[in-house]
Amino acid sequence: MKKKPQKDSSDQKAFHVHPSDTKNSTTDHHNITSVRLGIEISNPNKGMSIYYSDIYFTMNHNGIVVAKNSTPGFYQPCKNDTTRAVEMKLADLQFLQQIIGGNVSFKIGLETTVQYRIFKWKTKHHKMDYEAYVYNVTVNGTDLGQNGTVLKKTVF
Repeated sequence: MKKKPQKDSSDQKAFHVHPSDTKNSTTDHHNITSVRLGIEISNPNKGMSIYYSDIYFTMNHNGIVVAKNSTPGFYQPCKNDTTRAVEMKLADLQFLQQIIGGNVSFKIGLETTVQYRIFKWKTKHHKMDYEAYVYNVTVNGTDLGQNGTVLKKTVF
């Protein structure tokens, strides 16, 4: 008999973008080429670990992908928080000008496949899609609130 995890990574608190790490990678405002995101991935489960395949990130502004990157897959033990810094290379000139000119809003997308390990057996692979809207980003970063911005599961 298969047991379903009490809390899995689809919990809305599983993926966060943290305010202290959401800063542009350069202090020279005329040479901005990327935005650094600090991502925290939580596994609150007892007795269940998670295998992540590569995690793909996208930034969308006005319906256009302006940056993307990925981070290698990893194993996450139970009751563990994992952080990753993701450098998003900006490709859209108009988006760059808006960041330099003041503040800008965008959507972050996250996509991966996970496999759960519950005690000694592994589950099948599960596809996961998350997104979050980030508002009023400036050259020096943004205030995303004390707990950061939570990425929420995408509904198709």
